[in-house]
Amino acid sequence: MATTQIASQPGKVVKVEYEEDGKTRIVHLSNIDDLFKARLSGRRGSRASLLKTRQLVISSKATGKTLRWMTNVIPRDLIAEALEVNPTNLSKLYRRKELSRTQTEGLEDLTHLWRDVAQDLFNGNAELMTRWLDTPVPALEGDTPKALMGTMTGRKVLEGYIDKLKYGDYS
Repeated sequence: MATTQIASQPGKVVKVEYEEDGKTRIVHLSNIDDLFKARLSGRRGSRASLLKTRQLVISSKATGKTLRWMTNVIPRDLIAEALEVNPTNLSKLYRRKELSRTQTEGLEDLTHLWRDVAQDLFNGNAELMTRWLDTPVPALEGDTPKALMGTMTGRKVLEGYIDKLKYGDYS
């Protein structure tokens, strides 16, 4: 399990411990972009608590450069839906120095769920995850997990479903 430490003032660093090759490593996160990259890097166990994440969101906003990088991991259309923009206009956000607080929080929620699915359900197997994302799930009233990931409410529904899968409530 990862641990974090941060002071509440902007400019402070979050320390996140994770396991790699049987050794404990530490990542220092100075802004929300660092958190997004750590989450989507595939490192096992690199998790910051929601309170510490909130402090990063308060002290910094996501950048367009990081948003562009994220499209290499998360499908572009899914990111656009989470940000409530047309996929063809997503490239306009790449040029922004800072995204809005609402957009940053949307990305925080999306990357949090993405990391949980990738690590906890699929152990980093991108092919299985991609197939699962596009498969209708009866327990989700026939919706695909990908369709639910685009909205805040859908992500909450999906988080509940994933928790049930992780803890054996569905067979």
